[in-house]
Amino acid sequence: MDITNSTPSEKEKTALTERIRNKFRTSITAKLIMIGIVLLLCQIPSAMINGLRRDRMKREKDVEMEIASKWGAAQQITGPMIVVPVQRQREPDPARPQRPLVEHSRFHAAPENLRVSGNIIPETRYRGIYEVLLYRSEITLSGFFPANWASLPANDGWILPGDGATLLLGISDIKGISSVEVAVDGTVREVQPGFFKGETPSNGVLIPLPGLLKRAGEGKEVRFEVRLKLNGCRRLTIYPVGRTTEVNLTSSWASPSFTGGFLPEKRTVSSSGFSAEWVVNDFNRNCPVSWMGNGTFGPEHCVGVELVKPVNAYALVERAVSYDLLVCIIVLMALLTAERLTRQWVHPLQYMVAGLSLILFYSVLLALSEHIDFNAAYLAGTLIIAALGGFYARLIFGAWKTALGMVAVTILSYCVIFVILRLEDYALLAGSAVLVVLMAVLMAFTGKLNRLPE
Repeated sequence: MDITNSTPSEKEKTALTERIRNKFRTSITAKLIMIGIVLLLCQIPSAMINGLRRDRMKREKDVEMEIASKWGAAQQITGPMIVVPVQRQREPDPARPQRPLVEHSRFHAAPENLRVSGNIIPETRYRGIYEVLLYRSEITLSGFFPANWASLPANDGWILPGDGATLLLGISDIKGISSVEVAVDGTVREVQPGFFKGETPSNGVLIPLPGLLKRAGEGKEVRFEVRLKLNGCRRLTIYPVGRTTEVNLTSSWASPSFTGGFLPEKRTVSSSGFSAEWVVNDFNRNCPVSWMGNGTFGPEHCVGVELVKPVNAYALVERAVSYDLLVCIIVLMALLTAERLTRQWVHPLQYMVAGLSLILFYSVLLALSEHIDFNAAYLAGTLIIAALGGFYARLIFGAWKTALGMVAVTILSYCVIFVILRLEDYALLAGSAVLVVLMAVLMAFTGKLNRLPE
């Protein structure tokens, strides 16, 4: 009786090997496609966390505005300026006989020299978990008006009737005024609240100067000194109305941001505070020596400073969220590598859960950074999510060695993002170097994935 040899032929072995190879390649392709889908789906909760961050940041801003509305908002000081009502005769218009023949306006004279010195005293207030940065300031403005200030409008036919000269000091938020004392030509003057209707700036104080026009022909300069105690929130700016304006600001706050249209000529910033000096002349400023009607006092021509919080947790969280896709790619590819090395099949739902746990990090970071230092919050969030990922990897693969490997990859991924966040000028260089190392490690583990398992 003939016995048929059941051993597969070489042709059958080749066909079987090719089928296994195709199935193996197909499974890897399917996994990569599945990982891509998981990454896209993870962007939905990432966007939700970013929206939550914006809501919390808006709430912080609302709290700041609420407190500032009762204390004093960001302040801009404009002036002082001499303002006098003027008039001139018009030519009669036969087409409009009812038109008044006298035109009225206001003449403004800017100081020849303005010196501003101020000390800003920071003060922190709290509302719930939110911190609001306020300040008190003691400011002195001194200088003089030229002797011929009253003769300037006569060039255009204007006359100065009566005795209505007034010194105007513009203050953007008058609720912040604690006290103000004004002396003109050595005499202390009465300070009145309010401002002229239609005047620019629209808020401030008035100092009537009776008899000033009568003394205008004596050829003497008009000297002034203003002592002002002003409360505000974060920012203090000075508009350089003087033909030459010198500003000197000091504070114990160690994190200033110099704002406006001019950088200080001299500045010193240290852990004990800062000092800054500006010098602006009439070639730099957008303000004439004298003018009729309203002036233009835009913030882009001011000099000043803004007190900045050293760490803005919401801004750092926003930057961290922008790198969520990178972290997910690294960790999920590490999970795929572990799947192939251990020959343990991982369900697509498990990839999805792993990706969601990585996105959960940003919610934890946002919540913790509102209560503790950002660095501590980042460390705590990293350890929590890494431990969570390690626990899940232990359930999937049943081996502590693989779980600890996933913990290491997760921690290293978040360390990359932390380096990028903390370094500013060298963030791209350091981040790229670390990413090259991570990519080399990933290549080492995935370099043989195309080979058939033995």
